[in-house]
Amino acid sequence: MSFRDAEATDATLRGIAAVLRGALEEPAYHWNPDQVYDNMDGDPLIGALPEAGKPASRLELLRYLNPHRGDPSALADEVVSFCRHNPRQGPSGAVASTASLGHVQSVRSLVNGVADPAGTLGLRDAEALVRDLVNDVSDASAKLAKQKSALDGKSLVRREYQMWCYPAADSRHPFAEIGSSRADAINALGLGWYAHDLPGEELLRWAHTLPTSASAHRPTAWDAGADKGNVYWRPGGKTYRLDRDDYGPSEVVHAPVEGQDLVAPIQPLS
Repeated sequence: MSFRDAEATDATLRGIAAVLRGALEEPAYHWNPDQVYDNMDGDPLIGALPEAGKPASRLELLRYLNPHRGDPSALADEVVSFCRHNPRQGPSGAVASTASLGHVQSVRSLVNGVADPAGTLGLRDAEALVRDLVNDVSDASAKLAKQKSALDGKSLVRREYQMWCYPAADSRHPFAEIGSSRADAINALGLGWYAHDLPGEELLRWAHTLPTSASAHRPTAWDAGADKGNVYWRPGGKTYRLDRDDYGPSEVVHAPVEGQDLVAPIQPLS
């Protein structure tokens, strides 16, 4: 059931689905300017009406937005807020607790995660630490040991965020799914933001396992959100490739992990 089906259940919402579509339009994405709306409207994990134990419904989003319907710019911001308040609601148990999860992330994001501005490690020192660890020329096992030790107890992304990963088919070769270069990785994972908007952004790759306190979830359109760049995501549990009309590896979302959870060293993608 679609947004229009949800809208039809509440007379006070009449017309808001069309307003939402307009607010989420991305004209620069020529393949489908309504892609973000269509993702939310067509995600099979999201129902039109509230249901216990299921992700937040389309009706809940429409009711949340209704007070802002007269201001499309505010409406778009409120969609972002709604999504950020409804993370990791898709089916859990998507991967085994011992599975290696491959991950690609920017240097900037890792630095922001490692830094502790309220403590002794500010952003400048965090960047120096990250660059030293990443550029270490030791063999892979020594490099991994050094990174796990130096980053023990430090989050690899800001703690209020979540991480997007792919379960590696072979833990001995956790990057087989994404290739060896920056271009290969962003194509396989559908990272259009880094391909088109931030083509010069420094990217890293690594693999980790989940601590017992975390669980992996199949992502929903609420996880993908409405931030700029999310036109490249598609529902269904797999990445959507940039280089052709095809799907890539399976993907999951989970809470942030820490340095001791690494199982393959953090390395630059070039």
